[in-house]
Amino acid sequence: MGDEENFDRYHGITHDWIGEKLKLGNTPITLEESDLILDNIRYPGTPGLYELLFKKDPRGYKQTDLEHYMDMLKRTNAYRRNFDSNLQIQGVNTFKYKTIIRPYLVKHNLIKVSAEGASKRGLFRNRHLLKLDPDHNHSNM
Repeated sequence: MGDEENFDRYHGITHDWIGEKLKLGNTPITLEESDLILDNIRYPGTPGLYELLFKKDPRGYKQTDLEHYMDMLKRTNAYRRNFDSNLQIQGVNTFKYKTIIRPYLVKHNLIKVSAEGASKRGLFRNRHLLKLDPDHNHSNM
């Protein structure tokens, strides 16, 4: 599989060809050395954060990378339809959404799921993902 096929077009950084800018959702993101700047907030540009921002199947990220990534998604509404905070969550059937984004949103009460619905969607099977060790390298997800 080529690199182009590994890019996350739903919940990752995209290139705006018209404005020649990188964006997360509708929000421009800039690079300063290896760090990322979004809404005047600087995020350390770690390999794990880059994996989460660009890859469909990120590996080798740490809990702090996940926290930064999810903060960026929340600030930009990149996980919502049309990047609008008033619209529903854009639940897509991707590995990254099902195993990383959705469990995080459930854990932090950003979406509610009934026990029956969670069971049907396999969230109980992935409950280990909700208890991430801050120092653990999530390379096997």
